[in-house]
Amino acid sequence: MTRKFIVITTIFLTILSFLPSHAIWAEPQYSELKFMVPDGPPFGYRKDDKITGIAYDIMIEALSLSGYTASVQITPLSRAIQSLKAGVIGGVFPLYKTAEREEFMSFAGEALFTQTISLFSRTGSALNSEGDLQKYSGVSIGVVNQMSYGEKFDGAMKANIFKRINLANSSEANLKNCWQIESI
Repeated sequence: MTRKFIVITTIFLTILSFLPSHAIWAEPQYSELKFMVPDGPPFGYRKDDKITGIAYDIMIEALSLSGYTASVQITPLSRAIQSLKAGVIGGVFPLYKTAEREEFMSFAGEALFTQTISLFSRTGSALNSEGDLQKYSGVSIGVVNQMSYGEKFDGAMKANIFKRINLANSSEANLKNCWQIESI
């Protein structure tokens, strides 16, 4: 077996693991799989009115090599998660694994992507990222709606450590919104 075949097979099996079991086995009337990719480079975005991005490209290639076709939409993450919960789509790719999401989603055993989450503040701000999130109490922050930023940060948000949490539908919109927040 070639390395390319093994990689493509692994990716395809990972994608299938996102689908609810009834979507694959019990209801063969699905002629086309439906996925959503959260809006945001480099994973999924529109360029020249076409969908592109590393997650989109991997998904389409793996499905194509396996004989499946898929319709893929680029949407805000929160809409993708709601659509998956409602059974409108078969999967969201890529998606950070959390205990809450494991209640209604299946995840592959190995992550295909790793991502570094960064905390930004204005130039001259006394805030720095040393790991103690209590330092940020009383500060307004911006996050992408339904995005997980890891256990520690998600826990701080649930504990209402921050003064205000401003939600955005994409990383780009989040950055634009943050420049308008006075206390960052």
